[in-house]
Amino acid sequence: MKKFLIISLNLVLAIGLISCAKTASKPSDVLNLLKGAKTEQDARNYFTKETLKAMDELKKLMPDFKDKKGSPSVGKTDKWEVVKEDIQGDVATVSVKFTNSDNTKKVGTTVPFKFKKEEGAWKLNLEEEMKLGLQMLKGLKGLDVNKMMKDAMKSIK
Repeated sequence: MKKFLIISLNLVLAIGLISCAKTASKPSDVLNLLKGAKTEQDARNYFTKETLKAMDELKKLMPDFKDKKGSPSVGKTDKWEVVKEDIQGDVATVSVKFTNSDNTKKVGTTVPFKFKKEEGAWKLNLEEEMKLGLQMLKGLKGLDVNKMMKDAMKSIK
């Protein structure tokens, strides 16, 4: 009986640890969790399903494009302060002001990020922006989109 109890407790503990993926108690926490993600797969946990779908489609259109240091996303060296957090039910907008970044063009800028609650967890919602970008890229049929994006990333630095 004692052996069964110990095995049961270990099983419950293991299941608890596995199911305790880092989650955000408020939308603004998602940005910190995303910044701390070690792998792309970990980072995917913090985006809405539709955002991920659009990201995957974008990767298919631009297989050679890799995210570079200095891109407009939240980078590892970025620091920010939350200026405003507006939560309306299962959607939210968090405005952050960048206070530090390797990309000096970001410092001092305020950027609104949209969030949506999915399955009880706050997720970064870039659905509209990604879909708009995809529409634009699809409209550029016949052009070398990979080269265009690489050139654009150089101008951001």
